[in-house]
Formats: sequence, C-alpha cells, structure tokens
Amino acid sequence: MKKWPDPDRRHRIEHCTLVSPEIIRRIKASGVIPTPFWTYVYFHGEKWSQYGDDKIRWMFAHKSFLDAGIRVPGASDYTPGPFEPLMAIQSMVTRKDYKGRVWGANQKVSVDEALTIATINGAYPSFEENLKGSIAAGKLADFVVLEKDPHDVDPDQIMNIKVNRTVIGGKTVYHTGDTALTLEMQLLAGRIDLMLVPIGDNFTMGVEDAARAVEFVKPKSVIPMHYNTWDLIKADPEAFKRQVGKQAAVVILSPGESHTIS
Repeated sequence: MKKWPDPDRRHRIEHCTLVSPEIIRRIKASGVIPTPFWTYVYFHGEKWSQYGDDKIRWMFAHKSFLDAGIRVPGASDYTPGPFEPLMAIQSMVTRKDYKGRVWGANQKVSVDEALTIATINGAYPSFEENLKGSIAAGKLADFVVLEKDPHDVDPDQIMNIKVNRTVIGGKTVYHTGDTALTLEMQLLAGRIDLMLVPIGDNFTMGVEDAARAVEFVKPKSVIPMHYNTWDLIKADPEAFKRQVGKQAAVVILSPGESHTIS
C-alpha cells in the first residue's frame, strides 16, 4: 500500500473475527474495510464458551468498528453461516444466540446501526454506494416492505418479521396480497370520495382483499367495477370524473396495482 498508494482503494479483511483496539486503530488508519460475520452470534454463539469473555468482547466487533468511524458491512460466510438479513439484524442488535444467551454485549448495535450495516455499508466496499444501499433518485430502487417495523418489535423477534413486498428495479416482484395495496393507499386514507373495487375473473384481488382495501382507505362511496370499466376510465378519466361527480377517486386493480384520479 505504501508502494502503490490509492486514497480510495477499499481493500477488505474478510472474516475479521477477533480484533483488539490496536487492530481497529490500524484498520482505520489504513482505510481497510473489515467484513465480520453478522449471523454468527445467533447461529453459532452457543459454541463459543471456550473462548472466554475477554475474547468474545472483541469478536464480530460491529459496534467497535462503527464507533471508530469504519464503514463495516455485513457478511454471512454462507454456507457455514446463514445469509438471512433479518436474522443478521437481530443477531447484531441482541448479541444473543438461538438459545437466548448473550455473547459480547458491548458489541450490541442499535436497529438503525444494524440497518446501516445491512444497506449502504454493504454497497460501499464494492464501490456501489451511488447505485444501491439507499433509496434515492437514480439508484436501483431495490427494497422490501416489512410487515412490522424492526424498531417497534421485541428485538428477539426481528428475524420473524414477514416480508410483505419485494421491489427490484422499481417493480414489485413479490407481494402478499393486501399489504402491497396498503403501501399505495396509506397517503390516501380519509381523502377519497369514491373507490372502485374489482369483480370478475380478470382481477387478482379477492373479496377479502377488496374489503380490507375499502376499510383502510375509508372512501365516501364504493362502486363495484368490471374489468372493461377500467379501460373506459383510462381512455377518458376527466369524463369519468364528470359522470360520477366526484373530486377524487381510487381504482384498485390488484393488491399490487392501484391508480388515483384527482
């Protein structure tokens, strides 16, 4: 590194399992990126009793790296360690193994810190922080919608949060019914005059999903809609508004597709 200096080389130390304050100082000074495993505490912690507390305090030291200003990312070591991100977040936040024992409590991180490790810090080592790792204009728009907020649940239950929606490149590739719809609807609740809900075989929304959508949005009135009705609305939305005499309407096609007319 002295012979071929580069201010933005981003070398990595893979695994980087056991460190010390001096090693962390040298990592920071050299600009190297450590990649300690993020699911190992939960998945393998019960095997560590022979290491002793002094060593465990400096194993998979995500908190110490963050405190030193080092952009530590996540790493699973898959297949020896699970890759599941929510398990990783729980593991870093609680420092508990699957039996509930705490290992190296001094290395616990907050939920926000764990999310940073899992997102933008993961993009940085591969020079992709301008492409992914956060939701911003010009980036890939890869993200998930979770059933519950990791900040609000029992930290020991973070790994059990369900993924309700997966978006890749701005397009929904997976959703679990009405939960995808509520993402579209959350800013409309209480402000819609008319809601059209689908009926017929050409729609993917079931009766229960439609009922939940109506309950969530709380429109002033509801009209059942056949599939060809939507074609007419798309052709001339202003004529539709004049015909029904409403100021704002929402059309639900499926749990993952909705359109607002206002």
